[in-house]
Amino acid sequence: MKYKIKHTTHYRYSSQVSMCFNEARLTPLNNAHQSCSKNQFTITPAPEVTHSRVDYYGNQVTSFDILTPHRELVVTVQSEVQVSDHS
Repeated sequence: MKYKIKHTTHYRYSSQVSMCFNEARLTPLNNAHQSCSKNQFTITPAPEVTHSRVDYYGNQVTSFDILTPHRELVVTVQSEVQVSDHS
């Protein structure tokens, strides 16, 4: 079965922030029972720096830095995951 997943995190700050540094663990794992064929991040405001790595537990970590003043941060991730029957 194929799933389309959409996750949005929306921050509204009480006052303007000058910059922020973030890590997101929002990428589905690839393993014997599932496969992630699409994983697209949309970040507003747009980050100046983006980097991906795999953590100790095998999770993909997406790091991003926003270096401009802002009052809101919106992170949306759209994924497509194929899940196999493992009964």
